[in-house]
Amino acid sequence: MTREELKSFIKNQYGVISEVLWPDEPGFEVFRHPCGKWFGVVMNIDGTKIGEKEGEIDVLNVKCDPMLLDILVQKTGYKRGYHMNKRLWLTILLDLVDERDVKGLVCESYDLVTPKKDRKKAR
Repeated sequence: MTREELKSFIKNQYGVISEVLWPDEPGFEVFRHPCGKWFGVVMNIDGTKIGEKEGEIDVLNVKCDPMLLDILVQKTGYKRGYHMNKRLWLTILLDLVDERDVKGLVCESYDLVTPKKDRKKAR
């Protein structure tokens, strides 16, 4: 999945567009739930910073259930959260993970940051 495909999916699914919060880091874009909490951060980083190949790669950080995170990080394309709480955030290497899996994890992250009172209304 490319960065642009990811951004298009999130816009179509949730009506959310990315924000660039750091002008000196235009490759870092945040996706914010309507409640104000982040549910995703897409970044272009040097792969060696997370033990991957040299050169820039696109990664996505999503909030994740800790038990699922512990399972996923044993698979190719998943790391503990880069620059985030490593128990609650998962880093996904966009070029190594199946698009369906990325979409599912984005949806889970969105649900995890949804306030509990709003989760009850959605059911």
